[in-house]
Amino acid sequence: MTHKGFFLATYFALSLGSLPALAAAEKGLPMERIEKGCHATIVGEYKPAKVKATCACVRANYEAKDLKAEELELMVRSYEEDAGAEEELQDDKWNTLILFDHDVTEGCLEKSSYRFP
Repeated sequence: MTHKGFFLATYFALSLGSLPALAAAEKGLPMERIEKGCHATIVGEYKPAKVKATCACVRANYEAKDLKAEELELMVRSYEEDAGAEEELQDDKWNTLILFDHDVTEGCLEKSSYRFP
């Protein structure tokens, strides 16, 4: 985005009261960020087609899970290797979420059509 385009987008966002929408667009939607984080995690270990299929599978499972915004944001931050998120995930209240992520990742690596039960 050019500087002029950015300033125009900012102006319209402010005039419409949608600055959070602009920030979200700049940062990326949570599911896109999950998919990118997945890609960054496994890209060196598998062939490109396997990485693409696996991460699309992970994203599909996250979309189907219908996680709360707090859970989704925590997992996005974890995929982006945010130290605060990693520390927060040590809390026992997130065990189910961690197990879900592990099962989905392993399942999708085995078969790109995997669906979490």
